[in-house]
Amino acid sequence: MPALGPRAVPAMSRSIHRWVALLFAVGFVFACTLALLALAQYQQFRSDMQWTDHTYEVLARLDNVRVGLLGAESSQRNYLLTGNRDYTAPYQAGIAQSLHAIDDVARLTADNPQQQASIPELRTRVADKIAQMNRLVRVYDSEGPQAAQALVREGVGKRLMDDIQVTAEVMQQRERELLRERVQRREAASQKTGSLIASGLLAYLLLLLAAFILIRRTLAERRAAQEAAFRARELAEVTLHCIGDGVLITDAAGVVTDINAAAEVITGSTRAALRGMPVDQALRLVNRHTRATVPNPAHAALQTQQTVELEPDAVLIRQDGTEVGIEDSAAPIRNPQGEVMGAVLVFRDVTERRSLADKIANLALYDGLTGLANRSQLENRLQLAIAQAIRQDDKVGLVFMDLDDFKQVNDTQGHAAGDALLKEVAARLAGCLRAGDTACRVGGDEFIALLTGLPGREAAERVVEKFHAAAEPPARIEGHDVPIRFSAGIALYPDDADSDTELMRKADARMYEAKVRRRAGRR
Repeated sequence: MPALGPRAVPAMSRSIHRWVALLFAVGFVFACTLALLALAQYQQFRSDMQWTDHTYEVLARLDNVRVGLLGAESSQRNYLLTGNRDYTAPYQAGIAQSLHAIDDVARLTADNPQQQASIPELRTRVADKIAQMNRLVRVYDSEGPQAAQALVREGVGKRLMDDIQVTAEVMQQRERELLRERVQRREAASQKTGSLIASGLLAYLLLLLAAFILIRRTLAERRAAQEAAFRARELAEVTLHCIGDGVLITDAAGVVTDINAAAEVITGSTRAALRGMPVDQALRLVNRHTRATVPNPAHAALQTQQTVELEPDAVLIRQDGTEVGIEDSAAPIRNPQGEVMGAVLVFRDVTERRSLADKIANLALYDGLTGLANRSQLENRLQLAIAQAIRQDDKVGLVFMDLDDFKQVNDTQGHAAGDALLKEVAARLAGCLRAGDTACRVGGDEFIALLTGLPGREAAERVVEKFHAAAEPPARIEGHDVPIRFSAGIALYPDDADSDTELMRKADARMYEAKVRRRAGRR
């Protein structure tokens, strides 16, 4: 290469300054553009989060429609059994709760034509159910218990409630579909923001690297190149530690070379401790359900040279043994020649979000007081049990149980004592069942045991006797011994009914027969 003349050096210096200024101007514009895009993604994320919360509220109001009617129906039943007019207040409250819930659903779904089209049908069916319950109360007041029981046996109220369940379930299914779409859109926006930041950081670092290489190659001044590299490292360090998500960088062999402050918090380890550690040891990932080891996406990113997402339901086992739910993506890092020189992992703590989703799912299937399965879960499992009984040619048993004198506990010792008694009964009932059976609380002081794989009625009767024995010792509630007495009715599929709804109706009816006999002094 020919030597440069004395005039060439200032000219080249000015040329270098122009190139550097141009590169930094482009970088500044790129950073501003990236910030605007990230802000737009964040605003979209917030909008999707608000719509997700809106959908959860609609689902809760639809549940309140059914819960209100079930509460009213339970209070009505207690009134018909006891004639005590104290039950009329919760009966009216349940009806009001259901009507208010429908109004809330109509208001919350004003922007959804499909849901709005179903509102009149839901109002009509709820009105029919309320009219039927009011009629039953009037018949009881005017014609007596026998006439009211005759109306109950007609099953009109059960059919009306089933119709309401169907309509509400259809509307809830629409909301669940909307929820799924909105959650996916929200997660996509979140992932896109992370990928955008990571890609922008990588592109910006490569841009700076090109500027430093130009200066070093042109001037051949090692000190200038070192200073430029130092500035680049400082800028990368500041940018890395300003990112809210955890960022972990590896070399081409999958060994950790750097992490940011957010990654230190999530992993529960320090930057110094993780440097030089294989990424599989730094981020120990397992599936939260199966406990199987989850492949680290950094290896796949290095092998495929593409961005790789972490599989769902992964948890990070921190260095102290505690666990954190995370979402993760890994992308390869390339040098200017296009060769893969490492990988960058961007991950975030989603423990609270997963916990909230699990709680919402749990509330839909289990009783909040006792932890037993609720009516919805019972109906699902009963249908599965009947399908299995058909395949295996055995029987399904349903034991409907209602506590006796439960109101007296609430009246004399308070509702806290009543709740404690319900929990104690639930624990004893669950302890009497086999692993494949299901204990449910379906409302108030009513419990149902679903028994599968029965050879005959005697097996179900033995379970009832077992529970009688378990209920023999009184419950110790707030320093008082409270006796546990209940009435039970047994119905078997296919001996007593050929469908799940008929089986529940038969078990309920036989429980009432047992309660009447118990009041008459016979067990």
